[in-house]
Amino acid sequence: MKILAIETSTDIGSVALLDDMTVLAERSMRAPMKLLSWLSPAIAEVLKESGHKLSQVNLIATGIGPGSFTGTRLELATAKTLSQVAKIPLIGVSSLDALAFATLPYRGMILSCIDAKRNELFAGIYASDGSTITQQGDYLCQTKESIVEEASRYKGPWTIVGESNPYESYLLQQLKDATRADESAGIVKASSIGKLAYLRKNSSSGDLYAVEPLYIRASQAELERAKRKA
Repeated sequence: MKILAIETSTDIGSVALLDDMTVLAERSMRAPMKLLSWLSPAIAEVLKESGHKLSQVNLIATGIGPGSFTGTRLELATAKTLSQVAKIPLIGVSSLDALAFATLPYRGMILSCIDAKRNELFAGIYASDGSTITQQGDYLCQTKESIVEEASRYKGPWTIVGESNPYESYLLQQLKDATRADESAGIVKASSIGKLAYLRKNSSSGDLYAVEPLYIRASQAELERAKRKA
């Protein structure tokens, strides 16, 4: 199965083409303000490098956040357009899930984190048996103290993985038996999005209209509108 994966919900955008779980080609770029102009050419490049056309793609996988509101809208709009035009099934994958998945074959508890600004973190808690991850509870958007309190309900050992995590040292100090994941796992990658989509293909409808962004909290614009109404 050929899978085209897209991820632009964080500062590092990436695109990958996979054959089942094997990565055939991948491109990435750290330039959040330029991802809009970069994304379409990057998709064309990974298809060309791997010797494939869009018509040969069997599944499109897209990140759904949490992360940048602008980046999440960009990846979803692009993925849904390709899915609709080329009539290819679409699956959405959380960036927090992708970070946790990248720590395998680690065994134990995983705390996956992304900087949410405003002194908060987006976070997900997972249990790993070395080959699969299982989310524990809901996705979180909380202060570092609240996330430690939530995570402390589970018995370690822990690995902490995350992108742009300003509180990593605090989390490592406060959680018992915690270590930092390998640096290469700390970036949300399109290849991880694609691999998880492949593993979840049988439990997903592939309906592009069923794929929605995972914001967890309201955008700054929405918060400002609510404040003005209040």
